[in-house]
Amino acid sequence: MRNTIKSLFNSRLGNLIINILFLLLFPKRLILILVLALLSLAFYTGIKDVFNESQKFDEITNSILNSVLSVTYGYVDKRNEGLLIHVSGEASTNEILEDKLFGVKEGALMLRRTVEMYQWHEKNVRDLNSEITSNVKTTYYKDWSKNLIDSSKFKFSEKHKNPSKLPYKTKSFVAKDISVGSFKLGKEYIKEYTSEIQKYYTPYNLTRDNYNKIDNRLKKYIKLNRNKYFYGTPLNPKIGSIRISYDIVKMGNISVIGTQKGDTIHSYTINNEQIKLLNNRILSPEEMISHYKMKHSVDYSLLVVVYVSIIIIVAAIYLPSLVMNKFVKLIGQFIKTKKH
Repeated sequence: MRNTIKSLFNSRLGNLIINILFLLLFPKRLILILVLALLSLAFYTGIKDVFNESQKFDEITNSILNSVLSVTYGYVDKRNEGLLIHVSGEASTNEILEDKLFGVKEGALMLRRTVEMYQWHEKNVRDLNSEITSNVKTTYYKDWSKNLIDSSKFKFSEKHKNPSKLPYKTKSFVAKDISVGSFKLGKEYIKEYTSEIQKYYTPYNLTRDNYNKIDNRLKKYIKLNRNKYFYGTPLNPKIGSIRISYDIVKMGNISVIGTQKGDTIHSYTINNEQIKLLNNRILSPEEMISHYKMKHSVDYSLLVVVYVSIIIIVAAIYLPSLVMNKFVKLIGQFIKTKKH
């Protein structure tokens, strides 16, 4: 009898170990299989759609390369009307950008007024000298900021109050007419180009001539110091003091591929797709297409990473409970058998 029980005990224990290992290595629950099947289907569909889009994209770029005509920016040839042309050179404008409020007037592609206010800043730091690790110390300091800081949300707001609004706002002035040689850029290209060249802003030094053009009522409060305007004392600013500076983009390089309509270059339409090929460097058509492909290419590895990550997440959520439930049942059966 004892040998029989011992044999039964060993048999159950062996089966328990085998079942646990089998469960860990080969989960067979229908829900998990369905989830993995649906994920695989979604992954396949995604790859297929991306592949089709990639083929379509290659057809468009190849069509552009086969039909584009490089022209000289200094002359508009009427024979190219309606054709796809490539032009590169220096982007310029005859437009004068002006901020009348502060006497700034300059021929440029872009002009930006930046307004900063001297304000209280709140900083929460962990107190390293405290024995309590969760103890946080709140400190305050004064500094310039382009954004309005809401001091009402401070922990100790009564002694650290900022003004509720900025007297002047940061503002950008953008040329509406931009050309490359004899060719004008269409509005859609101007918007694209000015967005690209924002990183090329350089400081614009305010002079006494600018200051003299300011309205006399403003001169009572505003001072010129180190090529900037100050509302308050420049060397000893107080909360609420204002600092105004300017940046400018005079001109820049440009390469563009588009449809010639009169003396203007517009975006190119192919297969109902509007293509805007523009770069802020001097590039050949081949180089522009190469950059365009790099910018719009799809990384297939990203889809694989997403797919694998989802599987891992599903497994992490589902498998522990699946293994535990099965494990509890097997332990229960084992204990029940041992009692008998």
